[in-house]
Amino acid sequence: MAQHEEAVAAELERYFARAYAPGPRAIAKRHRVEIGVGAGVVPTDAQRVYVPISGRLAFHITEWLGVEASFSYSFASETEQGAELARSGSSSVREAQLWRLGAALAWSPLDGKLRLGQLVAGFEPYLLGGFGVVSMDALAAIGVEAAIRPEWLVGAGLRVCFARRWLVRLEYRQHLHLRKSAPRGGGLGAAAEFALGFGVLLGG
Repeated sequence: MAQHEEAVAAELERYFARAYAPGPRAIAKRHRVEIGVGAGVVPTDAQRVYVPISGRLAFHITEWLGVEASFSYSFASETEQGAELARSGSSSVREAQLWRLGAALAWSPLDGKLRLGQLVAGFEPYLLGGFGVVSMDALAAIGVEAAIRPEWLVGAGLRVCFARRWLVRLEYRQHLHLRKSAPRGGGLGAAAEFALGFGVLLGG
């Protein structure tokens, strides 16, 4: 009887060890390089909208921690309200963003798998934070000169991986930079970016 109980206890121990042992990550990234491109929208105010086209290069130090460098160039488009205010000389636009260069640290502690028919995709949410510079174009009408200013960024996103290599990324970034103190006051400038990106994992 005692031997039977010991055998049952040993079998249960092996079962729970297998059931709760940590498995491999849904997206294997450790020591892999990620290259990606993307496009987004930055609705800074009711008068102007930016469409940034970006490129990114990342290195994943571990499965949950990585570093990335990014560059984006923004195409500006005035809204109907912005065009009307510009014609009347009463536009309140204080700055014009051109390009951004930044570096960030990305942290992805969670992951999972998603089945789409016969296709199985890995996914993981992540948080990021970093710093960089933003280039501002000149606005002669209000006496603002072209400048390159430091900025900070925080954000969150969702990365989806197909066939262990191909990536789709949905992302939100909040950029914060110091504004010029004159002629219309300084303070902190903010730009919220919503982006969709595609990429590939190299190596592994």
